[in-house]
Amino acid sequence: MKTSVGRVLRSRIAAATAGATVVVALVGGIAFATGGPPSGGVIHGCGKPGGEIHLSTGGSCRSGSPLSWNTAGSDGYFRAPGSLVTVPANNVVATLDSITIPAGSYLITARVDAQSYGPNSGAICFFTSPETPNGWGWTTLNTSSDWTNLNQQWTIMLNTYTGGGGTFTLSCQSGYTFTNTAQAAGTLEMVRVNTLS
Repeated sequence: MKTSVGRVLRSRIAAATAGATVVVALVGGIAFATGGPPSGGVIHGCGKPGGEIHLSTGGSCRSGSPLSWNTAGSDGYFRAPGSLVTVPANNVVATLDSITIPAGSYLITARVDAQSYGPNSGAICFFTSPETPNGWGWTTLNTSSDWTNLNQQWTIMLNTYTGGGGTFTLSCQSGYTFTNTAQAAGTLEMVRVNTLS
């Protein structure tokens, strides 16, 4: 089944980030900025550290890494939102979600929600794949509080993958940054595309 990457990204990210105007505008802007499917069916963008993506008309970037994907990719791999798990303070890895995929090229979207009542608490979240078992795409959520107020934080993680497939995870740990536990829940989604550069 062929799937419009722009449509899937708009629907999946918009659903995951209801009320997040910046992200919804970013993803929704794909259709408006291009005035429909782009010439040749390829969308060009620039990825910046932290997961921010900007559209590019010529495929070149003044800053960030160039990304491109076609509007008609194949099946996506999606998971329902997970439940809260404890992110231990002793640097133990907590897996929030995982997906097993075949070889190919993918756009990766993940949402992480973290919370804590304690001071110096948070989650350092990342992806793992068969090629990078020690993690990549690191993002930090600081949920430090004062023991009386619940501090809730969330983030969207965007990335790409091309390779032999296998099991991918969305995981978090305290690292050496945080000394108290936090709780986190996450959703990992991967959309297969025909080309990705």
